[in-house]
Amino acid sequence: PPFYQAATSWSDSILSRLTVEEKIAQSIMVAVYPGKGASHLQEVAELVSKYKVGGLIFFQGGPVLHASLINYFQSMAKVPLLIGIDGEWGLSMRLDSTVVYPKQITLGAIRQDTLIYLMGKEIAQQLRRTGIHMNFAPVVDINSNPRNPVIGSRSFGEDKYLVTHKALLYMRGLQDNHVLATAKHFPGHGDTDADSHYALPVITHSRERLDSIELYPFECLIRQGVGSIMSAHVAVPSLCSSEKKIPASLSQEILTGLLKNEMGYTGLVISDALTMKGVQTEKNEKPWETAWKAFCAGNDILLMPGQVPTVIGKICDAVEDSTLSETDINQRCLKILRCKKWLGLDTLKPVNLSSLYQDLNATPFLYTSQRLAEASLTLLKNEKNIIPLLRLDTLRIATLSIGSDTLSTFQQYCELYAPMTHFCVGKNVEPSVYDSLYRQLSSFPLVLAAIVNTDIRYTQKYGVDDNALLFLKRLSEKKKVIISFFASPYILSRLDASNSYSAIIMAYEDKDMMQRMVPQLIFGAISARGHLPVTVSNAFKAGDGIELSKIIRLKYTFPEEEGIDSRKLLAIDSIIYDAMNKKAFPGCQVLIAHNGKVFYHKTFGYHTYEKKQAVKPGDIYDVASVTKVVATVPALIKLYDRHDISLNKKISSYFTEFKKSDKKNITLIDILLHQSGLPAWLPMYLSALAPSKEGEPLTSKKRTDVCSIRIHDFYLNNNTEYRPEIISGEKNINYPLQVASGLFTTPAFHDTILRKIKEAKLEEKKYRYSDLGFILLKDVIEQESGFPFDTFLYQSFYRPLGLSRTGFLPLTRHTENMIVPTENDTVFRKQLLRGYVHDENCAMLGGISGHAGLFSNANDLAIFLQMLLNGGTYGGVRYLNAKHIDYFTRCHRCPENRRGLGFDKPEPNPQKDSPVSRLASLSSYGHTGFTGCMVWVDPQSQLIFVFLSNKIHPDATNNKLVELNVRTKIQDVIYSLLSPQKEIPEGD
Repeated sequence: PPFYQAATSWSDSILSRLTVEEKIAQSIMVAVYPGKGASHLQEVAELVSKYKVGGLIFFQGGPVLHASLINYFQSMAKVPLLIGIDGEWGLSMRLDSTVVYPKQITLGAIRQDTLIYLMGKEIAQQLRRTGIHMNFAPVVDINSNPRNPVIGSRSFGEDKYLVTHKALLYMRGLQDNHVLATAKHFPGHGDTDADSHYALPVITHSRERLDSIELYPFECLIRQGVGSIMSAHVAVPSLCSSEKKIPASLSQEILTGLLKNEMGYTGLVISDALTMKGVQTEKNEKPWETAWKAFCAGNDILLMPGQVPTVIGKICDAVEDSTLSETDINQRCLKILRCKKWLGLDTLKPVNLSSLYQDLNATPFLYTSQRLAEASLTLLKNEKNIIPLLRLDTLRIATLSIGSDTLSTFQQYCELYAPMTHFCVGKNVEPSVYDSLYRQLSSFPLVLAAIVNTDIRYTQKYGVDDNALLFLKRLSEKKKVIISFFASPYILSRLDASNSYSAIIMAYEDKDMMQRMVPQLIFGAISARGHLPVTVSNAFKAGDGIELSKIIRLKYTFPEEEGIDSRKLLAIDSIIYDAMNKKAFPGCQVLIAHNGKVFYHKTFGYHTYEKKQAVKPGDIYDVASVTKVVATVPALIKLYDRHDISLNKKISSYFTEFKKSDKKNITLIDILLHQSGLPAWLPMYLSALAPSKEGEPLTSKKRTDVCSIRIHDFYLNNNTEYRPEIISGEKNINYPLQVASGLFTTPAFHDTILRKIKEAKLEEKKYRYSDLGFILLKDVIEQESGFPFDTFLYQSFYRPLGLSRTGFLPLTRHTENMIVPTENDTVFRKQLLRGYVHDENCAMLGGISGHAGLFSNANDLAIFLQMLLNGGTYGGVRYLNAKHIDYFTRCHRCPENRRGLGFDKPEPNPQKDSPVSRLASLSSYGHTGFTGCMVWVDPQSQLIFVFLSNKIHPDATNNKLVELNVRTKIQDVIYSLLSPQKEIPEGD
């Protein structure tokens, strides 16, 4: 054991100053239950201060309270207390508000062993931070009995070599970081059918079998220096000469004869809790008598004995009458003191309560938990390689959670990848409920089913009733069902060997982290690497597991996976909160991905300044001119891929009315480069208005009493009305296009817009950002593709990519409360715009145009941008030619014009303003939107940035987002973290 390496001077000095009673008391570890109240805590305080007990084990509550109590009890201890805890899966086994690591059965499925050592290391760090020195872990029992009611998922598995190897890694992770590990439960608790908390289990195996299986891990850990071993409340007749069934924890033959003498163990031996029924073998036996037997058997530490003063007194009496030798007492006490010295208790300091919660829940710890969960996922069946799911446009997907009445985390994460319909059913429902559900699912060819809210116990059928499994069996015989079990692997014993499931995933535990990772496996964002650690049936044997490594979609993870300290990303949060405080926008979505991994995906604020509805990840924004690069340009690249279009083709080839105008020689490439000579913008929508008073002008170049509403560089009449030949308050055959709520227009207005563009003054052919050409490009795309613009985009991109929130006219697919409002338009539409495009010209085209009109959310846009970054592929499907993406996204007229073909680019001239961070590479590209949006892709850094806000709410003149340089500042932070050698430019 490691504590024998420590110097003995402190231990010897302490020992010399202790009375016999105090030496004995060092072997006592009592329980602390903060929830039991003041009287219980006073009892513990008396045991510490008066009876000088040597240690405490903590249960229940939160870490701050525990640390406070540890400080309190340590302050009154004559010898620093040894603090222990059952932390098999970390502090969370006993304390709330702490990191939840996987149970050992889950770790048994992992092939990446370094993760288990890392987990042990981190648990040690968390324990020490809380003032805890001893972890009653790892469990080294070999779970060879599937019906074991107490070990089960607490064991690494059924193979002695696997159990031993993983237990060693866990032990080293703890002890390398100065937390004492405890191998339990000696001589083995894995093959029992009784719970020693309630009864005495009996292990009937021969000594030869025990030597070969149960004792093997203990022998190996002893050789590797495990600091302590916990004795089990199990009877093992083959190891005892007595005819009576004696618990190993009370057997001198087992603990002293076998463990200490025969196996040569010199570390600390600690009893399992002496309050358990399995150790109370004699009728009417008093608690002190049980503790006395445990001490005589060879336990160095008595865990949770009753009648502590009596126990100390009785052992002291035995020393006085020579039943026990004082030398033995001294040796045991010195062993404990040397352990305390090794643990640093000779220089003990109070636990610092400041930032304790934050320290214990640091993101690197959460990331390790995710890595463990991810590495454990076990794919047991994959008919026709259905996983990862491909061709989402051919799938109509339903998700189903069985065991929960509410939407599960599993379902929420599935929705990140594709549109789907969700169903939930609670536990133990009537067969009629399943009959109704069967009918509801009849139209879905694919069902992603999850078994949640489960139970680890065999006696409870692992938390899944027969009706649920019968329903799933019936469902899988008629349609494709991918089933994921967030449950004990032994639940698989309830499946027929000839089951009809298309795929089976074992996730081992019903934990949130598992439910976040399984959808990512199904959709191909992470690999499958786990293998079953136990044999469940002939169909599911230890070692089974299909390995998949094909990564085809975005992964959602922690910043630490990309080498970024999460705490440093708080700088982004600060930028956003500062901007919202200054009323730059009421709320926003921000998403950042690197190397195909989304590591920052947050929402801030509210839909409006009234703060009634918080922004959610699924909420939809009007992305304004981002339409150009997520709709119009990709559609053109698609046509360019098919050789259906030439960029040098003149616009007059598509619009005959332009052939006799000065616009006849404008080419598609001129429009894409924004150097066609067309004006930046025209208020063509004003043709739908007329002055309310006859004889008054509609507009004026100067502000007057009649015209005082400023529109760009002119003024609009204060009192206008809709021209009835253009705008109607009702939808009908003549007015089918909706402009806004209660406003409809005629398709003929399209001709008005074309006429306005044709008649517009043509300027010099130099870079001038213009919407007008992109209005024309929509018609070009429709002519060349043969489809309506929105249909072509939906079929070519949005549907197969699985974009559930992207498209035109969002109110035709989504409820209004999912859509973030833009301007309160008091001039033209006279209403708050929510679900209707903000751009007035686009609105007069029915909400669909090549320059504006698209609605989306950050997640959908990230998927689309990742497709571009991948060179035109995503989800195993090719959408665009990589060479053509490169052609459209490069600068064609630098340095005079920084633009790509439709895409914005960084400004190469440092003397000019750039739309993006100066740290972005010149190969990067993207676009901004007037509503307060931005998308940007950097191929050199493999970076995606999405920022969505409604800065124009409630007033479109609000330009604080730009004035505060919010988006560029955020990008500066990102680049500086990804490449620390890059410094944020001064003044930005």
